[in-house]
Amino acid sequence: MPIDMKQYIADAAERLIEEKRAKKLTVTDIVEECAITRQTFYYHFEDIPDLINWMLKQEFEKATREINRSGGNLEYAMRRFLETAMSKEVVMKRVLATNYGDVIRQLLIQNMRAYLLQLIEEKRLFADATRLELKVIVNYYVYAIAGVLNEWDSLKTEDIDKVAHQIYLLVTGKQYLSE
Repeated sequence: MPIDMKQYIADAAERLIEEKRAKKLTVTDIVEECAITRQTFYYHFEDIPDLINWMLKQEFEKATREINRSGGNLEYAMRRFLETAMSKEVVMKRVLATNYGDVIRQLLIQNMRAYLLQLIEEKRLFADATRLELKVIVNYYVYAIAGVLNEWDSLKTEDIDKVAHQIYLLVTGKQYLSE
């Protein structure tokens, strides 16, 4: 069975980040971990941020497939998104602490924006909004969710249902935060 080289490289990068707690993730480290040439790495990815972006997209696509299999429930989508983010919390924090942190932060926001926009379009939320209004709405929710994730205490995983439910209610306009 042929191996998916992109996934193989991504898995190696994730292992390096998890195990070595690398502050500086390098192509050299990755190719040594994979026992491949630099040329092979660069055939599949332009650079480390391109690799991380591919990894993020894979996670978002995987979550989207799972959501679609579940019937596309928006609240489930929020819960699944939070679960995915929590499962990759250590890796993401370490990646953000590397020399590529600023670039990765922007890629994460772009992927979150695309994911949320897809959910909004599929669920026909904010159907009457203009393109500009939709952009503002999506940016608002992306940065709000990023803020929730940034402040998330990994010991509070039992609250994930409550947080997902609250985000769902806010996004759909069914409830505002109580005082």
